[in-house]
Amino acid sequence: SSLIMNYVQKNNLIDRLPMNYQYLDANRIDELWGLYVTTIGFQSIAANMPYPPSCHPVAYSFDPHQGRTLDEYQILYLINGKGQFRSASCGLRQINAGDMILSFPGEWHSYMPSAQTGWEGYWIGFKGATIDGLISNRFFSPEEPVVDVGFNEQMVSLFKQGLDIAQLQKPGYQSMLAGTAQM
Repeated sequence: SSLIMNYVQKNNLIDRLPMNYQYLDANRIDELWGLYVTTIGFQSIAANMPYPPSCHPVAYSFDPHQGRTLDEYQILYLINGKGQFRSASCGLRQINAGDMILSFPGEWHSYMPSAQTGWEGYWIGFKGATIDGLISNRFFSPEEPVVDVGFNEQMVSLFKQGLDIAQLQKPGYQSMLAGTAQM
């Protein structure tokens, strides 16, 4: 956790990216690619700050005490702080900087930062036959959605690249984001 905080402070991530996100459209060709991204973002929630912020689209807004169900997979990667994650299949889990959480389509879940620490993290939402195949082959499961991957500069770099790609939305951006999500 101190390694993560040192990197965050050294690279000024807290001040530079308080909130940055994109919600994306995909067409039939993107779907045929096998994996497409629906959302990607970064969020910095300070200690005692209300959560979640009110600026997200209605389809993604939720009350953390009631939870939600999405129609896509989402990865949340915490780089600072801590909080809680709950889902129908795994129950309540404490989550910390360096944890990666995978939420599943159709699976009730909720998460929120600790009021004492807040948190900072990246997320990416996606759909497609590629991830469905990985799930059906049990590479990932709703019963074990939290993985301590530690702090990984390459992962942070991938999320930043993904955000840049999503903001520009140049031709082929969905294919590039699919590669980001797979990595």
